[in-house]
Amino acid sequence: MYNHSRYLDEPFDYHATGRERFIGFLKAAGIIIVFYLLIYGMTYILNLFIDRRIVSYIIPGIVYAAIIAVIPFILVGRERFRQSRSSWKAVRFRFTGTPGLIAKIFLKGLFLSFITVGIYLPWFYCDLNRYFITHSHFGNQAFDFHGTGKMLAKPFFIGILLAVITLGIYFFWWGAALKRFVWDNTSIQGKRFTTTITGGQILATTLLSALLIIFTLGIGFPWAVIMNIRMYVTNMGLEPGVDFAAIKSDFDAKASALSDGLSEAADALDSIGGMLP
Repeated sequence: MYNHSRYLDEPFDYHATGRERFIGFLKAAGIIIVFYLLIYGMTYILNLFIDRRIVSYIIPGIVYAAIIAVIPFILVGRERFRQSRSSWKAVRFRFTGTPGLIAKIFLKGLFLSFITVGIYLPWFYCDLNRYFITHSHFGNQAFDFHGTGKMLAKPFFIGILLAVITLGIYFFWWGAALKRFVWDNTSIQGKRFTTTITGGQILATTLLSALLIIFTLGIGFPWAVIMNIRMYVTNMGLEPGVDFAAIKSDFDAKASALSDGLSEAADALDSIGGMLP
């Protein structure tokens, strides 16, 4: 898919190998299996000394706390690996975020969204996008994000209201508005990205994809994926004037497939059995 996506007639490229992704998956699966065994062992031991009803509250709390604690590491590690293996014109992308910072953003955003009954959500949304975008680099050139919660608040809440009134149909237009907001406020060397995607396009593509998958009994899934990718890519652009010649490659050699594998392994193992004993 990378090689078939182009900008200025130059294809993107993806450099991860099946071997490193498989090794990352195996390591991640091993970590998750050990975690499962520890939880089951802990459950067995606690049941010997504590009432089972109390244990049924303690163990889920430990599991959820562990999951919440590891999410920042997975998000950062996965983003770091995927960007480090992506390139355009032989220049690699790079991610420099840290788990500690995103954890602070998440905790702050969740807390303020809760105590403000959701009013803080546009600011939370902007904080998350600012974190991921400003810590993303194309070679030695960082991206920038100019959006603010104040700018987003009005369309954000109007979109939710209209979605409720239309029984959810407007969510496609709301989603398109959010994507336009993010891309229109993202820049590199002061030149902004643009997107012309609309809710109608997302709705039509979603319906076509669903019908394609249903009526082909799943065989059409790859075509549905390509259809969605094409919709987003063909609607994106970048203001002219970026000095690409001044951008030098800066490869992150330490990026590991482990976090990417953790995400995939968790999905795979969770499909076999629930996280809770």
